[in-house]
Amino acid sequence: MTLLIHDKNDSNFNPAEHVDFKCNGLCIEVESDVTYSNSSASLKESFNRFDSKIIYCRIPKTGSESLIWSLGKDWEWRHFTTKFMISELGLESYSNAFNFTFVRHPLSRLTSIYEYYRWHNANNLRKGSICIQNFDQWVLMGCPHNIGSNNELQSNGDEIEAGKGILLQKNQLVDFNGNVNFDFIGKLETIHDDAKKLQKIIKQIDRSFISGAEDILHINRGTVGVRPHRSPDGFYRNVVVKVDDWRLYYSIPEVRRRAEEILKEDLDLFNY
Repeated sequence: MTLLIHDKNDSNFNPAEHVDFKCNGLCIEVESDVTYSNSSASLKESFNRFDSKIIYCRIPKTGSESLIWSLGKDWEWRHFTTKFMISELGLESYSNAFNFTFVRHPLSRLTSIYEYYRWHNANNLRKGSICIQNFDQWVLMGCPHNIGSNNELQSNGDEIEAGKGILLQKNQLVDFNGNVNFDFIGKLETIHDDAKKLQKIIKQIDRSFISGAEDILHINRGTVGVRPHRSPDGFYRNVVVKVDDWRLYYSIPEVRRRAEEILKEDLDLFNY
């Protein structure tokens, strides 16, 4: 995969383009398709580690680090889509395994996606795939981004436009028939209770698969918003809210309505 990333040292980079409505959010272009080799090897290694008995469909930004910590140090699963796992493992092997996943309130998850992936260029922080620095504007523009979803359609040779799959959790979970079928679906909002239920189920399959703690440790638990700062090149992040409540992102009714339109499939599917 070749990434073309706007860099502050690039003569074509202009911080002013990444303010207000001037930027469309698409600052990373995927020029070539991504091969399966590394992803496939990682998936099969994880699957074999659990004797082909368990599959975890790990959705980005759903508290998976905390869940994995509660299950044990050997739970190494990357963010594979269901389609990719079926394609690589075979439908029979996939269907015979115990399949589980965790989801998150779609509106809450959207704020997490925004904060995690948006543009950073101060203090050597990650350079993300969302350049719009105002959450309200980003949502009203339809949440433009270029966050790659590179494991999704390799099985049939089709390329995927980067970024179109991450907003909806459904896109991570659907099989080739468009269905979402899992033996266990937990929720981040009830992760303490759901993780304990999951542990009990997995222990019945094989007790050796669980080596973690009984309770959930919040790993990578970020706060909403970040401290405002100005980088050496004058780039300014105009976000001052720092609270642990995603609902404050939706204080403007129009923004919430637009977000609910974008995330409607997830809101309906997971009963939020």
